[in-house]
Amino acid sequence: MRALRFLVLAIVVLVVLAVTACGRSSLEEELASTTTVTTACGPSTCPDGCCDAGGLCRTGGDVRACGGGGGRCSDCVASGYTLCTDARACGRDDPRCGPSSCSGCCAVDDGRLRCLAGNAAGACGQAGASCADCRTEGRACEASTRSCGTSRCTPDNCDGCCVNDRCLTGTAGAACGARGATCASCASGQACAAQPGGGGVCTGDNTCGPTTCSGCCTAAGTCVTGRDTTACGRGGQLCAPCGAGQSCAASGANGGSCQAQTACSPANCKGCCVGNQCVTAPTAAACGTGGVTCQACPNGQVCDPLGRCIPTTNTCGLASCAGCCVGDFCLVGSQTNACGAGGEACVNCALTDRVCEAGICELPACSPANCTGCCDGNTCVTGTLNSACGAGGAACDVCPNGEFCDNLVTPRRCSGDQDTCPATYGQCPGGVRTPITPTLQNVCSDAQLDALLAACTAAPDSLTCTSAFNALAGQCRACIAPFRVPFAQNAGLWRCAAPELTQACRRNTGCAVDCAETSCEQCDAAANGQCRSIVDGAGGQCNGFVTTASCAANALRPGSFCSQFSYPSFGAWLRAVGDRFCGNGP
Repeated sequence: MRALRFLVLAIVVLVVLAVTACGRSSLEEELASTTTVTTACGPSTCPDGCCDAGGLCRTGGDVRACGGGGGRCSDCVASGYTLCTDARACGRDDPRCGPSSCSGCCAVDDGRLRCLAGNAAGACGQAGASCADCRTEGRACEASTRSCGTSRCTPDNCDGCCVNDRCLTGTAGAACGARGATCASCASGQACAAQPGGGGVCTGDNTCGPTTCSGCCTAAGTCVTGRDTTACGRGGQLCAPCGAGQSCAASGANGGSCQAQTACSPANCKGCCVGNQCVTAPTAAACGTGGVTCQACPNGQVCDPLGRCIPTTNTCGLASCAGCCVGDFCLVGSQTNACGAGGEACVNCALTDRVCEAGICELPACSPANCTGCCDGNTCVTGTLNSACGAGGAACDVCPNGEFCDNLVTPRRCSGDQDTCPATYGQCPGGVRTPITPTLQNVCSDAQLDALLAACTAAPDSLTCTSAFNALAGQCRACIAPFRVPFAQNAGLWRCAAPELTQACRRNTGCAVDCAETSCEQCDAAANGQCRSIVDGAGGQCNGFVTTASCAANALRPGSFCSQFSYPSFGAWLRAVGDRFCGNGP
């Protein structure tokens, strides 16, 4: 049986190694340079904590989110450790800490000898050696070698920006800057624009709110995913922590809201369950998949990315593997189900719905498959800003000066790129005027008009009013139609008042209606009302016609028959007007 396992695993290794992979030598550099960061968490905004996978700045002292300096949080439990030290490093008690028991470094912490992960600036080292504090010299811990960096990052040797003495490109949203300055994290709604000569600068609107953030806004004004129990929310509202026994729903209709925590089971956990917690990064101490109860692997075995306990001879590690380890086999670390670097245990990114990018499980790239707004680099934004306009997961456009992001059209785009909503309107055609409707046509019965009174109390476009209108007989429906118009659009009011208006005034009101209808007829139904408000408002192309249509004001004065202010509701107005023109009178 052991020979069979060895043969199967060897075949897997050969297949994985056949895949070409390109990675960096430093996990820290990969983190700071990646474009998949969706929020402003980074060294400049989270100097004392760490950034979790959702882009939220955490305190860094949590055993499931341990780290500092604005770097990536580590899940100590998933890595086989039991605590997060004051130095923001994962570790475990090890009274005999040394090369035989610790792949990281050894240090006396809180009065106890402990094995630490060895990848933190305050506790750097490997192979059971004594931990070094790189911070005393202002240096970082190289994640690939677990040793303090040997060079300083300055304007003399870095065209980009610096993070812990590492020179980065300076063009990523989480690490933006130029000429050797300290990297800054661009705020939500901003992008890092590359600059001539190297590096970048944050550009765009940085206001966190409903128009710029689909998640929630922290007290500091940072847009985060809104799917974290400590910062839950959606629609650009203020983030809030969930209460005891609750968790923040990650998706669906309740996504971004605190819900009663459900029991860990195969229905909601791709990994294995420890009590009510789903472990999505299997370890030898908690191994399994498919929502089963986690099991501890026997001595001498490790948990592979598929949640199976397999033998190991501990020959794979940092010293011998640039990728990641499955038992004693070194894999390239670029596969979704076997992702990692620096000789760490391989992780199955699929368990957390992520993909493997340079040895790190990242959210999938921004695309039409996962973004309803537009993609600003690899960040999905709402797509409603002039500085980031678009929809359907396409690349965001920056609208030129004098243009705006037009939310009335589908797909959403800059106003200069479309001419359909609002459409251009020139002169009012000759002969256009508000017609005079004959009175007492007797095509609607009192019962039909009473039905409209009851159904159209709220508004003419309500579901009940629309249903009652569609149920009318043909002649009655045609007679009522010109009056079944929202008061704000004036067309129904002017149609009622037409018999009292001069021919010149009916020309003015007719042109105002024709301009609005022509301008907005190609808009989506949901955007039609907004379009009319734009074209009729100050500076709109129909505003001049609306101004001259004020000649009808006397016929619509409060207390007059056609005035909207003479009735308690739209239904009452439509009942009275319908009786005069389409019924047989009072």
